[in-house]
Amino acid sequence: MTTRKKILFLAHWYPNEIDHHKGIFIENHAKCLAEIADLTVVSFDIRDSNYWFKSSQTVEDQNSYTLCRITIESRFYKWFYYFIFFQFWLLKRTLRRSKIERTSFDLIVSNVLFPSGIVAWKLAKAWGLKLIHIEHWSYFKTFLERDIHRFKARKMLAYVDQMLVVSEVLKEMVKDHFPKDRIHVVPNVVDPPFGYREKVTSDKKHFLAISNWQNPKNPFPYLEALERLSKDFPLKLTMVGKGPILERVKQRTWSFEIDYPGNVKHENLGAYFHQADFFLHGSDFETFSIVGIEALITGTPVLANSVGVLPQLIHQGNGLLIENNAEDWYNALTKAVGTSYDHSTIAEEIKGRYASRNISNIFIDIFNRV
Repeated sequence: MTTRKKILFLAHWYPNEIDHHKGIFIENHAKCLAEIADLTVVSFDIRDSNYWFKSSQTVEDQNSYTLCRITIESRFYKWFYYFIFFQFWLLKRTLRRSKIERTSFDLIVSNVLFPSGIVAWKLAKAWGLKLIHIEHWSYFKTFLERDIHRFKARKMLAYVDQMLVVSEVLKEMVKDHFPKDRIHVVPNVVDPPFGYREKVTSDKKHFLAISNWQNPKNPFPYLEALERLSKDFPLKLTMVGKGPILERVKQRTWSFEIDYPGNVKHENLGAYFHQADFFLHGSDFETFSIVGIEALITGTPVLANSVGVLPQLIHQGNGLLIENNAEDWYNALTKAVGTSYDHSTIAEEIKGRYASRNISNIFIDIFNRV
């Protein structure tokens, strides 16, 4: 990139003081862009509260970029999430009050079709700027087929200059709705503050699962398999995170030990990976799977069903790919616990592959075309 572009980056999934994990993959893309462009991030946070309506705006210096937060708190938060016109009005008012003007930018970047993509499209049209869209959403196709805002979304896609997606899986989903020659795969950044550490062996096999426990996550096939496996030798499962699916898990009685530490700050996840013999990932659909890659970075073998980018990464030397049913999980778990894995080789093989500097270079190639 010969000159640094000035970019307005809009997101509705972004880490905040309540949820440090929310949209962390989008924040990492923002940090990548900040290395090669002058970046201003506008983050919408629409949350449930006891207020009828309360809004606030803050502008924060994030060292490499400016972050403008727009927070809406309301017992009718779902209604505000769908009220695109109001969000657009609030966005314009916030930018005006913060003295952030159209002349400050060369283009706009949006993240996730709804609502960010549609709100950003309205602003891009009003300002006469090009729009680049980054898609992470597994419900992209369903939204375009069923949602009340699908017609606006289709107009937005017709306006978009370049479409960026995080995996080949998502590219296949998007190509029926956007010109294939303008779709580019830009992986998520996976550059955790932890890496490989030698495993400590014990008689009890330790399994780990980390997730935001809601659909399409589906741990029950491997839980059933672990139940069966626990009759042969002692084992322990740690399930990090929170969500409705985890509450269903807790309601059942299992014959093996399960630890529920709740949400854990990202920088502290390394301790959980280092203690685990295996990482388990069961999901009915996935656009990428950052946490599976983080497991490999720590040298932890990954057992997962074929979702996201994992089929491109997992082989017999670092784990197993599994059909998401209890019988296949049981066979895979039995095979895995009898396999001797070279943990340092697992970590070395993937080291740096999804590092920030590599993703920044991909961004440079794409933005040079705009």
